[in-house]
Amino acid sequence: MLRHLLPLVVLPLITMPVSAQTDQPVSTWQNPPEPIVSMLDTDRLPAVSISPDNQWLLEFERRALPPISELAEPWVAIAGIKVNPVTWGPAQEASYKGISIRPLGALESTPIPLPAGARIRNLRWSYDSRYLAFTLTQANGIEPWVLDMARAKASPLAGPILNGVYNSPCRWLPGDGGMICKVRPQGLGAPPTEATVPPGPVIENSQGRVAATRTYTNLLKSPHDEALFEYYFSAQLAHISLDGTITPLDEPNLIRNVTISPDGQWLLRSTVHRPFSYQVPLGRFPVRYEVLNRQGEVIHELADLPLADDIPLAFDSVRQGKRSIGWRTDQPATLYWAEALDGGDASVDADHRDGLYTLAAPFDGSPTELWRSTLRFRGITWSNNNLAITTEAWYDSRQLKTWAINPQDANGKTTLLDERDFQDAYANPGSPVTMPGPYGRSVLRLSDDGTSLYLNGGGASPEGVFPFLDRLDLTTLEKERLWQAEGHIFSRVTRLLDNNAQSLIVRRESQTSPGNYHQINLANGDETPLTDFADPLAWYADVQKEIVRYVNGLFFSSKANTV
Repeated sequence: MLRHLLPLVVLPLITMPVSAQTDQPVSTWQNPPEPIVSMLDTDRLPAVSISPDNQWLLEFERRALPPISELAEPWVAIAGIKVNPVTWGPAQEASYKGISIRPLGALESTPIPLPAGARIRNLRWSYDSRYLAFTLTQANGIEPWVLDMARAKASPLAGPILNGVYNSPCRWLPGDGGMICKVRPQGLGAPPTEATVPPGPVIENSQGRVAATRTYTNLLKSPHDEALFEYYFSAQLAHISLDGTITPLDEPNLIRNVTISPDGQWLLRSTVHRPFSYQVPLGRFPVRYEVLNRQGEVIHELADLPLADDIPLAFDSVRQGKRSIGWRTDQPATLYWAEALDGGDASVDADHRDGLYTLAAPFDGSPTELWRSTLRFRGITWSNNNLAITTEAWYDSRQLKTWAINPQDANGKTTLLDERDFQDAYANPGSPVTMPGPYGRSVLRLSDDGTSLYLNGGGASPEGVFPFLDRLDLTTLEKERLWQAEGHIFSRVTRLLDNNAQSLIVRRESQTSPGNYHQINLANGDETPLTDFADPLAWYADVQKEIVRYVNGLFFSSKANTV
């Protein structure tokens, strides 16, 4: 039967004539009818950023949808990520299209002139709040720009020289020191082309190990992929001053990230190297952590971690060796990191899972152990020599603990601040509030007498979501509710303005009013509007809830009681 039916299906397709239809209209992209077009093409409310010193408010214009021209840009998938080979940035990147500036408290903003079709990314305030660094994606690459707050003027520091394929390409130095950026090496030439005939078979070696792994996408698959990875990830560090002077600091390398010590004297550079893997993404490739001075010289090798393609599958298993490496935000130049004490295997029994260590400049001494966790280390918020807040958690039990520790006394008393099921949103006490510290980096905001910290909570409850701000006494562990949202207007704290919680900034929105920012004085109840955004889709305010039933091909509306 199939043999007789097949010609009836195939022959018309094969013998159908093809001719040019010159008299037919050219197909174009079509728009849906109103009000769908207005709903989809209306720009969203601006994103808002307040300067660290609380003196400036910036508005960032957001697009409703990216244009088709951006969605059609080429991309290359390598090592678990997607790269735009033209701009040397992430493929299909999210971006802003405009910036406006105003002093905090003023309702009128000043638009910043920028090139048409601007694609703004990688926003970073300078530590003294005088400048905002950002990148502008052009047709042929990514440019570093700086916005001068006092002059309300933005200007490029260089042309499209940045390598932004992975992590932020630029970091601020203190004061007027400019930035350290990842730039594209000169003389790389054209990207490698794939050979018509493969040079040989792809051979993978397990090295005699049994290593189960999860499934990942966009991995390396061939020597050509490896060549593309080395080409697009190749970068070198350069100092870019505020007058646009560019000073290369090191030789081209596969730079994953660079961070700067709070005092601006040291650079922590992480680079990946061979052997690469076809089974795991970039985050598990061999990585080397080195400390460089401001001249780009390697002063200390902190770690050289091998390929991590054998991390156990059990949840909370981690890479062996140093991880979560960063700078203490309350010290001029002190590194910290966590290291697994259980071999990184969550399936084995262990009294302690992780150790927390520090090493201060000039990095020629022995590390200091600060703390050991019984669960997996999740993070730390620094305050001063006497206080830091650490968090540990365990996936299988959903257990989470938060501790107050003394960084200068590893054997000193630790205080349990919170212990709960991390899925229990009703019991969530909130996150510690931070502020710029002595080096401009985030540290805990404490009361003036140093006895209390503040918790900004989501406020989930059986009655609804009502965000709050609490004061926690570090001696008695008693809490005082300072502010909480009420009624049908959703409000949340976005900034605490002083150490004694007398003034704060909240964002409010409701079904009939868009999100706007207000400054509230808790002492006398005075309130000052900081923004006055109009609802871009005001007709949504009249939308009512209905229950719609679909029965036998017919829709029934409970509100209109009609078919």
